[in-house]
Amino acid sequence: MPAKLGVVIINYNGESMIEHCLEELQKQSYKNKEIIFLDNHSTDNSVQLVKNKFPDVEIFETGFNGGYSGGAEEAVKLARKKGWEYLMLMNADIVFENEYIEKIMTKISQNEQIGSIIGKLKQYKFFDR
Repeated sequence: MPAKLGVVIINYNGESMIEHCLEELQKQSYKNKEIIFLDNHSTDNSVQLVKNKFPDVEIFETGFNGGYSGGAEEAVKLARKKGWEYLMLMNADIVFENEYIEKIMTKISQNEQIGSIIGKLKQYKFFDR
């Protein structure tokens, strides 16, 4: 069985981006993953949007805005608690090609000396906010 991957989207007021991000993330060919939406005390409707449109996505609300690094720290705690073999941190404004996670998981599983992988940014465009 493929390694269990935890995908944590660290969010702060990402309402305008999160729907597209989650739709595309669910299209990934790598299926042994758990997606968590970690909210850093947003003031927009991003949490409600995820609750309404993505019932399979677990929501973790920090109750404070710890910034990206605070969110990452919470994500590491979640990874340990849930026993994930790998953790992927991302923002709501990231969209991957459909085979991206499959490719990085194959690569990292083939070499125990690889501790982290980062993708290459191919296209960058601003979202309307």
